[in-house]
Amino acid sequence: MGAAASEPLDPEVVASLIELGEEGGESILKVLAGIFIHEEGPACLSRIEAAFQAGDLEDLAEGAHKLKGGAAQLGAGHLRQLCADLESQSRGGDISNAADLLRAISAEIARVYAALEAEVTALGH
Repeated sequence: MGAAASEPLDPEVVASLIELGEEGGESILKVLAGIFIHEEGPACLSRIEAAFQAGDLEDLAEGAHKLKGGAAQLGAGHLRQLCADLESQSRGGDISNAADLLRAISAEIARVYAALEAEVTALGH
């Protein structure tokens, strides 16, 4: 469990996405990774950052919730947990730790992007 817990992606989830095969000539993993890296991830992160700056706890929680879902779908467990923590704290009205969580989410999403890109490259198409 030790080393695997620090990996940005759960290898079992990645393997199951690879096993799902292809959709329209592209692997499901490549399609989902592309959406997460180029659309969903940046949009959610921007929403979270803007909501934090504005003090909008509801939007902060919603942005964290959406990013949590995308992270879970791709097996990014640590990112999912960070988002769950931010969502929970925002819904509870306590954002005293939000700046630290935002920094952690930003760093972890970069690790997830790199891991996804490596997985897609390894697929060879």
